[in-house]
Amino acid sequence: MGAAAAAPRCPLDTRRRECGGVGPFDLTGYGFDLYAPRVADIEKRGNYTPRRVREQRAYRLVVTGGVAGAVFVVSLVLSIIGAISGTIPVIALIVAVVCLVLFRRTVGGR
Repeated sequence: MGAAAAAPRCPLDTRRRECGGVGPFDLTGYGFDLYAPRVADIEKRGNYTPRRVREQRAYRLVVTGGVAGAVFVVSLVLSIIGAISGTIPVIALIVAVVCLVLFRRTVGGR
């Protein structure tokens, strides 16, 4: 009648709560307590853009720059003839040059 409840039998490397561990994810004693603080503040690469996104951006810049170049040539001819003013070819040339610069920066080496 006076027998005390027997303590659960616990292996030496247990993680069970009834044996003094904190649960199934207590990794102390396995070397993780020294490793985790150093790994905890790893950040994602700062200026990383995935390849697919860069490909899509380069494609859009090529299409836009090509259209702007075609608009430049056609509007230049029309402005020489006198059918339109000279501002449209200038704007188209500016757009084409900006697309060229952005395209080279997109596909350029890192």
